[in-house]
Amino acid sequence: MKVPWLGATILLGSLANMGIAGFDVILLPIYAKSVHGIEAFGWFLTSMAVGSLLCALVIGRIDRLAKRGILYYSFMAASGLFVISLAMTPPFWLILVILAAFGFCLSAFIIIWESATQELIDKKLLGRITSIEMFFGLLLLPVSYSLFGWLVDKVVNLSLTIVIAGITIFLFSILGLFNRKIRTLN
Repeated sequence: MKVPWLGATILLGSLANMGIAGFDVILLPIYAKSVHGIEAFGWFLTSMAVGSLLCALVIGRIDRLAKRGILYYSFMAASGLFVISLAMTPPFWLILVILAAFGFCLSAFIIIWESATQELIDKKLLGRITSIEMFFGLLLLPVSYSLFGWLVDKVVNLSLTIVIAGITIFLFSILGLFNRKIRTLN
């Protein structure tokens, strides 16, 4: 089975996940505490969950997504831009909207990826492919947590570290978006 986009997409998704995980696990609680007190963290997570739910309701109603590779990488890129926008410390209500949009985008590209792999990968190989994908995604989590924790604690301020996380997500998604062989997902 030859699927030119598969390995590259797993690699790019895993590298982008470093920015996503660094933001979501390390930076978001610090951000919540610094801008509105730690109580805001619950609101932030709730807002992301609302965005994810809306995404599931919207995408779940679509039978077949056209240009799913472009959508996959576009949603991923948009999530990076939403992360970057938080560094400007918008008003609380706008942070909630941005995080809902972030949650929507995260769920969108995950749903698109899962549906594409289930449809396009030979059923005999699907379990192995999913295992490889999970392995690489999890393999980079300690690197992500250490890197973003070190950046925010020892090197630069919170806003710049958030921008770095967003750029990480955006950069790796753009690499996939502008490569026709990778973005096809078919």
